[in-house]
Amino acid sequence: MLQDKMMTEYVNSKVKFIECDVTVNEELFGIVKEIGYIDLVINNAGIANESDPKAIRKEVEVNYIALVNGTLKSLELMRTDKGGNGGTIVNISSIGCMCQHAPALFVYTGTKGAVLQFSNCIGREEYYSKTGVRILTVCFGITKTGIYNNLRSFDENINKDMQQIIDLYPMQSCDRTGFEIPSLIPFKT
Repeated sequence: MLQDKMMTEYVNSKVKFIECDVTVNEELFGIVKEIGYIDLVINNAGIANESDPKAIRKEVEVNYIALVNGTLKSLELMRTDKGGNGGTIVNISSIGCMCQHAPALFVYTGTKGAVLQFSNCIGREEYYSKTGVRILTVCFGITKTGIYNNLRSFDENINKDMQQIIDLYPMQSCDRTGFEIPSLIPFKT
């Protein structure tokens, strides 16, 4: 499990992976409240099912709206100008958001583009200097996750060719991406 590997690698740190429904504010904020002080949040929820309007709405809620809510709540708890200790928020986007020719997942890449733009705006140096909260965005390439088990497009022609489309691109492991993020974060000693 990645949490155990991270705790082994970073012995003196407190690494905790928390699973919740990020689209339910009470559940998300309840976890933040339960933990109390936080100095690092990684927003990494994402789905890619564009099969019908209901699935598309859920995709936008998970991939973008929940990330915005989680970022704002975490910022509220960490900001130095409101009594917090500062910290870092890492929002996970996708390399797909930078490719207008992404061949299959139009809504997914749109939501990840929204994540990148939101994070760029709220993570500006002028805002960081007031809040003490650094906001970073990581746009990983294709990563082997459970998301590929449920890929669905509204276009049946795309669904027919989905695996061939995916196979066109190199895929990395979750372990690799999980160990890349700490190199971006300025840890206090």
